Amino acid sequence: MADELHFSRYRAGILTGLLAVAALFMGWFWLFCVSTFFGGAYAAVVLSFRFAAADGLPANKRAQALSLVMAGGIVAGIIGPQLVTHTMHLWPQQMFAATFLAQATVALLSGIILLVFMRQRLKFP
Repeated sequence: MADELHFSRYRAGILTGLLAVAALFMGWFWLFCVSTFFGGAYAAVVLSFRFAAADGLPANKRAQALSLVMAGGIVAGIIGPQLVTHTMHLWPQQMFAATFLAQATVALLSGIILLVFMRQRLKFP
C-alpha cells in the first residue's frame, strides 16, 4: 500500500505528458491547459523531495540524502533540456508532441525505479 502511494506521485507526471500529446494532436487548448495543471502538481511534489529527505530521515543520514536529492536535480537540469532538444522535432506534424511523450516516459521510469528502490530498501511485502 505505501509503495503504491509513492508511485502514485508519478501518475500526475505521466498524465501530464499523455494529456499534452492528446491536446496537441486534437488541437484542444483547454486540454493542454488541464495537462499543465497536472504538470504543476507533479512539479510541486518533485520539488518537495528535498524537504522529505531532510525531515524523513535520522540526523546522521540527512546530509547524504540531501546531497543525493540535490545531485539528482543537477542531473535533471542537464538531461531535461537535452531531452527537449532531441525530441521536439521527432513528430514533424506536431512540434513537442514527442517531448511530452518522453516526459511521460521519464515520469513512469522514475516511478518504477523509486518503487523498486523503496520496496527493496524498506522491505515492503
